[in-house]
Amino acid sequence: MDHEWNVSRPNFLSVSSDCICTSSFADYFTVGCKTENGLTVILVERGPGVDTKQIKTSYSTTAGTAYITFDNVKVPVENTLGEEGGGIFVILRYLVTYVIYHC
Repeated sequence: MDHEWNVSRPNFLSVSSDCICTSSFADYFTVGCKTENGLTVILVERGPGVDTKQIKTSYSTTAGTAYITFDNVKVPVENTLGEEGGGIFVILRYLVTYVIYHC
């Protein structure tokens, strides 16, 4: 995602993404945003302006793979995961945990 993010105030997110597994069922979305200090990860709650449209795939539709659209979604500063610009550490921590426990 290429959304500019300033964590000093609430922000509005207007971007889209596709092919995200289980997004049809998700109540929250973890989103990486470009900031002045690098990558920042935010948590976006499903609500007004968040839309998912299931994508037909060659495998089972139970995976919930969908196209996600965020249209002027207000995201509070408190929904920033980690420090601004420290998103790579948030992502790496999740990936390491996933690999250790799921492989």
